Amino acid sequence: MYMLENGKIDIVAYMQHVKDTKARVHGKQNSLPVVRVHKQQEVKKVEEPIKPFEDVDVLPELSPGKITSLDILKVVAHVTGISIPEIRSSRRQKELVRARFLACILIKELTALSYPAAGRAMGGRDHTSILNAVITGTKRMKEDHTFMADYLRIKDILVSQKDKVDMELVNEVLEQRKKVHGSYEDYANINASIMAIARNSLNYDRLTNKERSSLDMILSKVSRILSGDPHHEDHWVDIAGYATLVFKEE
Repeated sequence: MYMLENGKIDIVAYMQHVKDTKARVHGKQNSLPVVRVHKQQEVKKVEEPIKPFEDVDVLPELSPGKITSLDILKVVAHVTGISIPEIRSSRRQKELVRARFLACILIKELTALSYPAAGRAMGGRDHTSILNAVITGTKRMKEDHTFMADYLRIKDILVSQKDKVDMELVNEVLEQRKKVHGSYEDYANINASIMAIARNSLNYDRLTNKERSSLDMILSKVSRILSGDPHHEDHWVDIAGYATLVFKEE
């Protein structure tokens, strides 16, 4: 196309060929579809606000008779300002966990509910969750003066409103527990003997704080099995729960 008969290159024809080629290539590039890349916007999860307890200025009306888990939840809601459904929910905000710990501690302290029963009262939780809440919450009371103050206030309201912390109630609870745990004197003697063996053993001082605390509680449950009703389910469930807490991350 741009070669002459004598074998030489026609410079003018060659330059025109190069120019035409560039024009064709440039035209094809302009005809290509434009692809736009849109940066995906990060969607931040917005935490729902905690539902407050509405009647914080009015003491809750408690049921007649003994202190119940519902009574405790009502007073915890009254003092903390967090509603009962929120306390019993699975949400993990710090304020909710704090109120939950208060409720769990007082349910175990002021009622005769077992850990599994307390778990059901707290929204269907596993008994190990209640164990963990009681242990962690009790430790927190020693370090957090505000937490301790709320605990004492809730307990004072429950006691004053129900007027149940008296010898009649104490004796009634002790009689109920005696059917399950046996004579307290028998339990104390057995537990003292078992604990002495454990604490004088070679490995007791090598245990971590979690291991030592769980072992002490397990041995206490073993003592109750040996002094009371050995077939009572709660004894065995509690032993499993304390053993599980050794490896469970908080």
